[in-house]
Amino acid sequence: MAYDLDKAFDSSSDIVLHNKDGKTQIIWFVDYADETTRKVGDVIANFSDRLVEQDALLAVRLISTSQSGALASRAAIAAHMQGKFADMHDVLILQPMHFSSEGLAQLAQDLGLDLERFQSDMYSHRTEEALINYAASFDASSIAQTPAIFINNRAYDAAWDARSRREAIHRPIGMQLTQATKEFTDWAASAGLVLILTTLASIFIYNAGFSEQYDHIILSKLGLNWEDWSLQLSFEHWINDGLMAIFFLLVGIEIKREFVSGELNSIEKAALPIVGAIGGMVAPALLYLFFNLGTDTAHGWGAPMATDIAFTLGILALLGSRVPASLKVII
Repeated sequence: MAYDLDKAFDSSSDIVLHNKDGKTQIIWFVDYADETTRKVGDVIANFSDRLVEQDALLAVRLISTSQSGALASRAAIAAHMQGKFADMHDVLILQPMHFSSEGLAQLAQDLGLDLERFQSDMYSHRTEEALINYAASFDASSIAQTPAIFINNRAYDAAWDARSRREAIHRPIGMQLTQATKEFTDWAASAGLVLILTTLASIFIYNAGFSEQYDHIILSKLGLNWEDWSLQLSFEHWINDGLMAIFFLLVGIEIKREFVSGELNSIEKAALPIVGAIGGMVAPALLYLFFNLGTDTAHGWGAPMATDIAFTLGILALLGSRVPASLKVII
């Protein structure tokens, strides 16, 4: 899933570390009580040091998942109000994760802050409002944990080495294509769209005078050889007997999950889908026999019984939230 930042850079509330007028805007969520954030603190610090020469803005939003982390966030904001956020940040990253009011007051005093103002700012209305806004922004982005960095309002989830970060900031064509590909594959309807487009393309190619070439490719043999042993199947067989078997395995697993803990976990809930499934097989077969009974083609009644789950789910995926979840379960 591609994560968006619901609230872009806000000069009135975000803590700016570098280049307020930078073309590339980077938002960094920090939780001082998060062990992972603390472990990569030096990496991100090195990252931020390079931003000045790369014409990028770096702003910080503080969040916390514990009372101790909340105290540290308050201390960082209070230090920011006296122009010493960077100094306080560096100290907090190196301190043990169990912060206390007394310990933070001592850190403020060691940094030369006005202690009375510092303690007042820690619990001021401005600090409360900032923490609420930061938390709401983090929750809305659906990111699971820190450290989290957003570049131009999109979550950065590539490698943390210097080259990858530099590419993400400058966004060359390769990075843009990578991001676009990831966003497409994360889109719930992408599989359905690919299925529909490839089907239409196949129909067009086959009926546009390329049927012989199409048949040649689909019937071409592909396989494995090992001494006297050989497995050679056509593309058609690999798809029908291989990929489709995996597809129906996944469908079966999903159906079992629905029976165990999903929408079909009781007789009352499962009754309608079961009856619908049986009717969906029997009705087409009976309708076929009605028109073909007594003819040479009567034995083909099994063909209309087959339900194309792949196409059905693909179309439903394209419709997205407009299709009720209960309908998807029945199908």
